[in-house]
Amino acid sequence: MSSTSAVVPLVVQLRFARNEFVRCLTDVTETDGTQRPPNMNSLSWIVGHLAEHEQHFYVIAAQGQTERDDLIALVGADSQPISPSFTAMWDIWKAVTAAADRF
Repeated sequence: MSSTSAVVPLVVQLRFARNEFVRCLTDVTETDGTQRPPNMNSLSWIVGHLAEHEQHFYVIAAQGQTERDDLIALVGADSQPISPSFTAMWDIWKAVTAAADRF
């Protein structure tokens, strides 16, 4: 494998973190994913928030594109505490990470 085709260690780490994230949340139900414990965000919000981060760094900054225009308002750092659909946030996360992987 030449140095130009080798996977950068940071990309390996990102893929590992994503895989662990998916593994840990695989059996979470819609009901559990949208529950909001006191003084915390719901898992669905967290999934969307991580999608927003990936979009910011790997889609917008790196590629000059946007996968979801509504993510910052929906689950950005200054957004209102909400519990969006867990399934919908997973679908958005998958779409954003697929777009990020094009980079």
